[in-house]
Amino acid sequence: MGRFFGFQEASALTPCVHTDERVVEPAQGVYGGKQGMLVLTTQRLFFFDKSLLGAQVEEFEFSAIGSLGHAKKMGGEVISISISGRSAEIKQVAHGRAETFIQAFRKVKADASAPSAPAPIVMQAAAAPDIADQIKKLAELPDMGVLGEDEFATKKAELLARM
Repeated sequence: MGRFFGFQEASALTPCVHTDERVVEPAQGVYGGKQGMLVLTTQRLFFFDKSLLGAQVEEFEFSAIGSLGHAKKMGGEVISISISGRSAEIKQVAHGRAETFIQAFRKVKADASAPSAPAPIVMQAAAAPDIADQIKKLAELPDMGVLGEDEFATKKAELLARM
């Protein structure tokens, strides 16, 4: 099983990956007698088989996966996927790839189940009232008997100095 057998899958993988996800780890192997690629993305795990007649994708729901394991055999490694009530085996995975794949899966699953950080609270300063509006409101106060004319003139001068 050389690079040739995974080339078809790798070159045809793009349409199977959603725009809001990215490929984290691929592993070339055999599943159900079909040569293909086990693909871990930021959102899902699926086996992708590209043949002359088309492409087939079998998805393994993250929440349904109980465990992932691996074994070393003469003909390559095996990735075992336990999925609620059934299991799947990806055989003939290149030596050393199964453990790397499983570690990447554990990290993605942990990241997906980790509570997201709360959104930062953005405090907006209240917009400073327009000085002209403040002077208009201030001008009403002497008529209401709240401010004397001298106090009004002093406050008005302070507001005009801010302009």
